[in-house]
Amino acid sequence: MHRLECTMLRTLITIPILLTPYLILASCAAQPARETTVSQPPRPDPVAIIDGRAITIDPLVDAMSELAGDEALTEQVLDLALAQRCEREGIVIDADLIERERVLLAQTLTGIDEQANSPRVIETLRIRRGLGPDRFERLLRRNAMLRALVGPSGMPDATTIERAMQQAFGQRYRVRLFVSEQPEPASGLRARLAQSDAQAR
Repeated sequence: MHRLECTMLRTLITIPILLTPYLILASCAAQPARETTVSQPPRPDPVAIIDGRAITIDPLVDAMSELAGDEALTEQVLDLALAQRCEREGIVIDADLIERERVLLAQTLTGIDEQANSPRVIETLRIRRGLGPDRFERLLRRNAMLRALVGPSGMPDATTIERAMQQAFGQRYRVRLFVSEQPEPASGLRARLAQSDAQAR
């Protein structure tokens, strides 16, 4: 009798041990599978909407690089070079120095035309030169860095500033080149152009 009880007891202990792996597997199978979500990269904002269709910056990158890539790269290289030089010299360009450049530009422009309204003239100049707000601010910052690096000894006088402004933003002329195999036709054309210019004055 005692032997039978021991056998039954061992059986009762063994059954749960044998069933434990199956219960664990069944429990894992019953749990729902976790969904793996892949975050999508944010879509770029449209730069224009034409006929209800959004135009993003991606198809414009190549064309923009061809149109102004060299100029943009030149400005970026110049900005980095000036920033590194200012850092070596311990020069810090703050908002006050940039605003000073804006004031100096306004004074120079209104000095040419006393009737000009300086904020309006600056804005007109910025738009006429094709400078957006970002490029214009970078231009002012670049001027401030150059002025700080040159120091007081390199301050130009009013005549030099006016001449530089006239060269940069003054009246522009279109030049045409005429080529002739014989000097006589070229000389005659030059004389007629000179006479026409004199009459126009």
